[in-house]
Amino acid sequence: MKKISFICISILFLMGCTATLPPKVEISGSYSLQGLKSYALKLNCEKANIDPSFKKSFASSYCQMLEGSIKLSLQKTNPEFQYTNTSSELDINVTLEELHGGSAAARFWIGFGAGRTVSTVYVKVLKGQELIAEGRITETTTLTNLMTGTYSNEDALMQDVPLVARKIAEFVNDPVKFKKENQP
Repeated sequence: MKKISFICISILFLMGCTATLPPKVEISGSYSLQGLKSYALKLNCEKANIDPSFKKSFASSYCQMLEGSIKLSLQKTNPEFQYTNTSSELDINVTLEELHGGSAAARFWIGFGAGRTVSTVYVKVLKGQELIAEGRITETTTLTNLMTGTYSNEDALMQDVPLVARKIAEFVNDPVKFKKENQP
């Protein structure tokens, strides 16, 4: 009986696990935000690897929410920054790479990483035409949020949007510190 239970749990755990893209952070030696007052944000969601089980409208909604959350997070970390969609001193290009829903059942019944969702973005920070920092940022949800009723894969990914946005703002603000705190 123990052997059968172990096999069943192992199968459920392995089916619920999702691989993530490899971490990457590269920073120019000349990275500095000193004196910068304006930024432009470009979010590209066109080429993302999106879980095929999601509705087509989900990616669009996710990207809208992500863009607004990034602007709010940047405002918190750099209050002197002003968003502009014309000429700016700093360009922040964010590419959505991956949205994977994982397994809601595995998150609920097992948790601790089984069935986790994965949101991955790639961020490039440019000052003028010079690339001064780039990095991959990944956020995962590993447990079901029973307080808010976040059971579905889509709900879990939407719950991660503010976390992804905060990580992007932290990366833009200080990529060296971000790399130390988030790289293995």
